[in-house]
Amino acid sequence: MNIAPTPFIPGEYIVKHVENSWEQRGCLALRRAVFCAEQQVFEDDDRDAIDEQAISIAAIACVAGMAEDVVGTVRIHRASDDGLWYGSRLAVHAH
Repeated sequence: MNIAPTPFIPGEYIVKHVENSWEQRGCLALRRAVFCAEQQVFEDDDRDAIDEQAISIAAIACVAGMAEDVVGTVRIHRASDDGLWYGSRLAVHAH
């Protein structure tokens, strides 16, 4: 009898400003997976001029309390001095 393994579901997630290079790489990879591969909104890369000033936020799945994998991301930025912040490039892992 073959029993398929149950997919791992993290018991903990953290949401934080991106501070480390692996977090930034994970955010950009997730954005490419969603906007380029899955939705085909962009060809090879979804980055634009807003990325130069934006702050990336990541949702990170944890294993045994340790940050493991970026599973969600959004970038935020101020478009002007009106005090308003805008969010864009919201991407979430399919699983």
